[in-house]
Amino acid sequence: MSVSLLFKKKNENLNLFITFLFFGIVYLFYLNYPPVSSKGYVMVRAMDGRLSSEYGLWGFFNEYSFKYLSYIFGNLVNDFLLMQLILGFQVALVWSLCVYQILKKLNYYTIIVLCHPFILGFFALCIRDSISIGLILLLFLKGFNKIKIFLSIIISFAIHKGILPLIFLASLFSKLNIESKKFYLFCTLFSVFSTFSINYLLRHTDIHELVPDFLYGNIFYYPRIAFLKSNLDLTAVGLVNNFYGNINLKLLFFGVLGQLSCTYFKNNFHYKIFYLAFSTFFICSFFSSVPNANRFVYHSFLISFPFLFDIFLLKMKNFIKNI
Repeated sequence: MSVSLLFKKKNENLNLFITFLFFGIVYLFYLNYPPVSSKGYVMVRAMDGRLSSEYGLWGFFNEYSFKYLSYIFGNLVNDFLLMQLILGFQVALVWSLCVYQILKKLNYYTIIVLCHPFILGFFALCIRDSISIGLILLLFLKGFNKIKIFLSIIISFAIHKGILPLIFLASLFSKLNIESKKFYLFCTLFSVFSTFSINYLLRHTDIHELVPDFLYGNIFYYPRIAFLKSNLDLTAVGLVNNFYGNINLKLLFFGVLGQLSCTYFKNNFHYKIFYLAFSTFFICSFFSSVPNANRFVYHSFLISFPFLFDIFLLKMKNFIKNI
């Protein structure tokens, strides 16, 4: 593919080809990924009929889709493969639609970001997270309004409540509609200050009691448990990342660098996607001392990096032309 073609944006046939190719890549990657983490957890509970009780509306949909298709296909497809086909199809479809919309706005090379094994692994490891993030991106690619915000809240409660902070922040920034870059620099400083404050509060106070259990209140309780019980047997904790609530300096630096990049290129973002992109990095910094917050890195890669990558390379192209 020539360099000039890489920078072309309107070629419908090529857009469709890339979209279908991406669908196949994600689907095949998911089907061949080992059943660990969220993938294995969700599949087992779906086959046992427990998905609807744990995951609400999305769980209900998948559980009964599995039962219906299992009844139709009978012994032609084993239950394990059938559940993989159902889940893999969802994440591949959602992100293929995202890719199709992104290709209308950005250049072809931006899709390279979404084909990285780091991202493809996330689609398999955290399927609810990836589906909900994809749906939110589809909603907000052309801006914010009250109906979209309402729908995004429904999506979060139906699939994954972990995206609520992103919806709240992006909606708030869009509503404020502040053009001054100084404001976003102040927000960046605030996110850094907040992570140190949260680190102290989660360890030394009972502030976790303000967070309801259905909004993952247990996550905020872990640092307090670790502080009060220094000899705690962590083998009982499972796969909780940063159980002690230490400040994750890598996550903090990643969030700060991302916020500064978004702020610097603010006027180059398409539509109002800036608010969504900036919010993903703000959350990384803000929650960098909260257990399991490392997954927010994926949100930034999925939502922000295609746009930042496109802006950066176009700037480099213009810079080289002017030399």
